[in-house]
Amino acid sequence: MLWLVGNAPRALVVRMTEDKMMGKLGKLNRVAVSLLLWGWCGWIVAQTPPAASKTVFNILDYGAHRDGSASSTEAFRRAIAAAGKAGGGTVYVPAGKYTTGPIQMVSNLTLDFDAGSIVRFPATVLPLTPGRQQGIETPTPIPLIGGHDLENVAVIGRGVLTTNNLDWMKLHSRALRSVADAGSANGANWERLLVDLEAQKPISQEEYRAAASELRPSFVRFMNSKNIRIDGLRFIGSSMWTVHLLYSENAVVENLVIEAYPGVHADGIVVDSSRFVKLENNYIDAGDDGLVIKSGKDRDGLRVNRPTENVTITNCTVHHAQSALAIGSETSGGVRNVVASNITAIDTVNGIHMKSRRGRGGVVENIRFDNWTMENVGSAITISDAGYQMEGEAPDPGAGAVSQRTPIYRDIAVSHITINGAGGLIDVSGIEEMPLTGVRISDVVGTGRRGLTGAYTDDLELHNVQLNVESGPAFRMTHSTNLELDDVSTRAPIQGTPVIRLEETPGAVVRNSRAFPGTGVFLSTPEGELKDIVFQSNMMANATTPTAAGVLSSRSATPARTREACLVQFDIDLKRPTEVGDEAKTCLDIIAADLKRSPSTTLALIGSDGMRKLGAESSIVSAEDAAQRARNSRDYLVKEKGIDSARIQLYVGEPKIAGPEDIDREEAQMVAGTVFEGNVETILVSQGAELKYQGLTAIK
Repeated sequence: MLWLVGNAPRALVVRMTEDKMMGKLGKLNRVAVSLLLWGWCGWIVAQTPPAASKTVFNILDYGAHRDGSASSTEAFRRAIAAAGKAGGGTVYVPAGKYTTGPIQMVSNLTLDFDAGSIVRFPATVLPLTPGRQQGIETPTPIPLIGGHDLENVAVIGRGVLTTNNLDWMKLHSRALRSVADAGSANGANWERLLVDLEAQKPISQEEYRAAASELRPSFVRFMNSKNIRIDGLRFIGSSMWTVHLLYSENAVVENLVIEAYPGVHADGIVVDSSRFVKLENNYIDAGDDGLVIKSGKDRDGLRVNRPTENVTITNCTVHHAQSALAIGSETSGGVRNVVASNITAIDTVNGIHMKSRRGRGGVVENIRFDNWTMENVGSAITISDAGYQMEGEAPDPGAGAVSQRTPIYRDIAVSHITINGAGGLIDVSGIEEMPLTGVRISDVVGTGRRGLTGAYTDDLELHNVQLNVESGPAFRMTHSTNLELDDVSTRAPIQGTPVIRLEETPGAVVRNSRAFPGTGVFLSTPEGELKDIVFQSNMMANATTPTAAGVLSSRSATPARTREACLVQFDIDLKRPTEVGDEAKTCLDIIAADLKRSPSTTLALIGSDGMRKLGAESSIVSAEDAAQRARNSRDYLVKEKGIDSARIQLYVGEPKIAGPEDIDREEAQMVAGTVFEGNVETILVSQGAELKYQGLTAIK
């Protein structure tokens, strides 16, 4: 009987035994007998001895060194080989400190890092494997954990996985963007490959290998795989992207703690031409984008033509990252059916960042963002397929004929968002030849320096949106059709500036909106355009002038200075290199606010000498002038903004990068605060951090 129960289907055993008992005990209730037998058989099955085959493979049994005294690479390899030979199982990593090279997985494998295990992956040159890097199919270094063409795989546990981004950068350096050079995400060979692919030149294996030699591996990557689970782990540092799902499906990534800040291209979780993916309950402190959706880049991405689709993201917190959630800019294969809800973004350069450019192509559609909070971000909500420029790329070529390479954005919903402190609150910008279509933004309240700006949209709807800004119109739209502004307002109207400015938006509807006390002009248009606006059911008792037509004053038209604007335009006055002008003061005001929010933060002011350029002009700035400019900037912060001079360090020189600040100037905030281009660069340095630029001389 025991043999039968242990090996026969449970229902069959119950049925056979039940029939015998009912024959002998006909008066018993049949249901009671059935329940009794189900419980009895379950007890017998539980007591049956396990099968003889081994399903757990402890790496200590295969020679691992739990004190980190020697590499455990071979132990991981042997344990995984044993599991593969057995048809699958769990490779178990008990508490201890381990050092290992890449861990290559097999199908039907769980890699379980127990609490107390710390596994370090030193930087080293790795073998190459087929893959995709930044949207381009190419040989890539093998991932530190993962594999390709796998199924039923899991990387789980409460252990710590760690590597050092700076060590990887020393192995694979790159060219930074400068005034004269667009730079490179990786190196000269990588840029040559991109150019040749776009030109449809034949690519030799030698050229691919040369480009691959400049690439860094993902920490965890599964390619062409399915039924994937990554759960519970803590990542400290990252070689490049921390978790990368490529051409994969049915994946769950949950309960991770990713601490990859600072780090070059140290993204958190990247979903790349994959489908049926769930990301939930993750904390991500990333050196680059936190949560990322991609699907290939330019001509190569259009050739592959694999979308990312059917993705849910929920209950995540993102800190420091370049973007809390980025869609793009590699979107050539298309992105559709993505829902991101219950997200908190703190100190990120961008919050929601949908980005692309002419030449990418691809359709991005059916996207929803709901229930977000953002605090101290650069740009809170950006939905734009215009002008994004990656390292090494030429500027946007401008409007052209619609083709397969024209990006399309449509049917995007953003709702229930709270923004507390942003440089820019909302940017919704399409391109002239292909406007954004069907964007709906509702139930948003935000405070920041700049409000909503947008252009080239069709069927954009705003419902119950309140933006409280420091300068410029709270809402400004141009070149848009079928525009609806329903229940929009600002509680902080600015004297001399309209709440809403609409230009070339025929047929726009403004309704159910309210003017708060202190409002001058509520709605403004150019001369002759007011008649084309539907203005109805609005509460204008507090507005001096509900509607007006005319030229927007230059003060109102000038874009508000924001953290990201200052990154690339900091009052470069070649004729007065020591002067701290109005625009520079506005940028320094932002720095002062950051310093006041973070009392433990210090500031490095760098007077940049050498060649400075502004458009066609150029001039040599002497070390003396650069030093004086830095001193004048310090004096402004001390005397006008009340910043303690002890928190400000002064330097002169042209920074040469030798540490984790080895990133583009535009990305510098994600490493050390904010860097401003121009005659003075400023770097916010967090408590305990070290300024790792070279080429600087300290001054008083």
